[in-house]
Amino acid sequence: MTNPPCIRLYTLSARSVVRALGRAHRSSALRLPRPWPPCGTPVAPAGRETRVFSSSDGNIGVPIITSPKNPLVKRFVKLRSSAAQRTQEGSVVVTGEVMLRELLDSLGPELRIKTMLCSEEYAPEVRSEAAGPPSPHPPRAASAVSDPLPAPPPAPQEGSGEWEAMGRAGQVIRCSRAVLGRAAGIETADTLDVIAEVGTPARASLGPGWGGTRVLALDRVQDPGNLGTLLRTAAAFGWDAVYLLPGCCDPFNDKALRASRGAAFKLALAGGDVEGLRGVAREHQLAMVAAAVAPGGGTGRGGGGRARGLCLVMGSEGQGLSEEVAAACQPVEIPMSGDMESLNVGVAGGILMFALGAPGAVDQLRAQAKSLGAWGG
Repeated sequence: MTNPPCIRLYTLSARSVVRALGRAHRSSALRLPRPWPPCGTPVAPAGRETRVFSSSDGNIGVPIITSPKNPLVKRFVKLRSSAAQRTQEGSVVVTGEVMLRELLDSLGPELRIKTMLCSEEYAPEVRSEAAGPPSPHPPRAASAVSDPLPAPPPAPQEGSGEWEAMGRAGQVIRCSRAVLGRAAGIETADTLDVIAEVGTPARASLGPGWGGTRVLALDRVQDPGNLGTLLRTAAAFGWDAVYLLPGCCDPFNDKALRASRGAAFKLALAGGDVEGLRGVAREHQLAMVAAAVAPGGGTGRGGGGRARGLCLVMGSEGQGLSEEVAAACQPVEIPMSGDMESLNVGVAGGILMFALGAPGAVDQLRAQAKSLGAWGG
């Protein structure tokens, strides 16, 4: 088999870049990387201490970033920390191979992976025997002198981790562990191998064509851990949609996304004001109920006639529900026999979503407990 053309490696420093720029005026043989291109372009941004090794197709160079000052790393940091930036670019940062695999399993081609950052040692586990073993050619560190690379590994096969994530990414870039941790916002990145920039799903429309019967509405839930826990629980118990009222934190906030385990991608997420929520309840004949509402609350009925579904509204622990939201809901209480005044909103929401969710869920759980000898069963 004919060996591929040699790819020369360079370790760039300020002095070498200046010399290279001078040579570029005299020769067309040298082409330095341009500034950071739009997402999806398989070209690396120029950055201090950026190396290149051959990709699996043997043609496109896959860069290795070793400096946290690289423009791409700064961009990932901004996407993590700024809701406005996420909204403007329609992107969110997903951290970790486990979450990325789960999203790929759930969403398939609907998950748009724009850019994928991997550690230098990362070799995805192959999940299909037909796909063959993981790549035996991890990237090598650049030497001080030009040195050809070994023959490239075979192209990733369908069914392998490489095919699922790397094969769908607009571009794949390797990073040192320190750089990967900086981009992901994790101090200790010893076990972190992958983070990805993923396209944000569009907000759902709960209009006449929507056929769900169970909606979780959140009012002024600002803590990302609580909001993420509620989204994860809603997805686990099969609730159809989540409606975010004003004052809630961004569900694609870094902490919220980790707490939700990516549930924000799997749920139908909608948002608006109280009147918009009441309109959804009227359209789909949903009874509106809320925890922590004083007796004598609102009517809680989105429209006349028999309710065919449920809209559960949860407020923040500190502020509770706004007066306008409370007036639209019927109260529902969780019986507590112990000496505690209240529950965390994530815990309370989980109990209510389970109890008010699938018919017979509580009876099924009680039957399991009785079969184990509980309650004298």
